[in-house]
Amino acid sequence: MCDIVKLLIVDDEHIIRAGLQSLDWQTIDVEACAVADNGINALADFHRTRPDIVLSDVKMPVVSGIELAQKVKKLDPDCIFIFFSSHSEFSLVKAALVVEAFDYILKPSDPREILECIKRATEKICIAKAEKKTRFDIDEFMVVKNEQAARIINYIKQNYAGECSLQTAADNLNYTPVHINRILKKNTNRTFHELLMTLRMNISRDYLTNTQLSIMDISEKVGINDQRYFSQVFKRAFGASPSSYRAIPLAGRLQI
Repeated sequence: MCDIVKLLIVDDEHIIRAGLQSLDWQTIDVEACAVADNGINALADFHRTRPDIVLSDVKMPVVSGIELAQKVKKLDPDCIFIFFSSHSEFSLVKAALVVEAFDYILKPSDPREILECIKRATEKICIAKAEKKTRFDIDEFMVVKNEQAARIINYIKQNYAGECSLQTAADNLNYTPVHINRILKKNTNRTFHELLMTLRMNISRDYLTNTQLSIMDISEKVGINDQRYFSQVFKRAFGASPSSYRAIPLAGRLQI
């Protein structure tokens, strides 16, 4: 999983702020890093804490939640906004859509609904952060000048879906396992296993996004016959289980 996700709470009603702040955020790996009573203070808190998510009331004096979102998005387009409001007018919902809000929750709301909504947002954040760390295409390494490294990488690309291990690669390429890893580390800064699993996870991600194949089928297609192990590796790579990752594109849209 990624690091603790930071949440900024904004509402002009004290009882609402207190109630939101008291929710058990730790159960979903979220830290309520700041609580503001209006949009102006919220903007100051944003500069100070740099939250990943802002849970804000829509109608507030001086600076509304929509205006706050507009200002924050200019500073950090990746910051996720979730609106929490007792107003359901179409104009407000439309304005929330314009600022690309993640969700629009109506007051009063069950605390479980709020936690579930924030949890979905954290999954989206974790995936984005993980992809920034692991986003590289194994094709990039095909242009390495070292012929031996290119040969090893090509072997991985051709055999990732079957029994592909450091030892099988060594046997087929007539290298020793130590020599293979030495060559790869020097030219790509990654080991054979790291390159193999990165390719498998990137292809798995494409299957989850673009097909309706079952997770078991996807696991087998990328050469991992243990579905539980596959799910563990995928979660470490992208911050969410395969099933959660598949749901993110739909879940990330505004829920009315």
